[in-house]
Amino acid sequence: MIFHGLKDDGAEMLWQAESGFSFRMPQGHTGPEPATFAHDAVWQNLRDGQPFGVTSGQLRTWFLDHGVGAIVVEVDIARRWRSLMTDVTGSDPHEVGGVVLYTIRQAPP
Repeated sequence: MIFHGLKDDGAEMLWQAESGFSFRMPQGHTGPEPATFAHDAVWQNLRDGQPFGVTSGQLRTWFLDHGVGAIVVEVDIARRWRSLMTDVTGSDPHEVGGVVLYTIRQAPP
């Protein structure tokens, strides 16, 4: 195990990456929510796992504005997001290792 002296949550994800993903984790913490997202309705729907409060146009614009090139959704909740993500990304979902992967086509679908 590598210790970096990090005081914030999230060091465990760095350790996992630096170990070549040699161990599994049930969850990880990537750090605090950016302050600019505090009142962002699209982000709040993504964070809360609610695909019903956002339109495909809003979501596509948000992804492109934030440089998102791929979306990973847990298999357990992928059904809830499938129609919206397929429409937004213009790609079919691909199940890989317990998650569903969508890639975003840069041209409008």
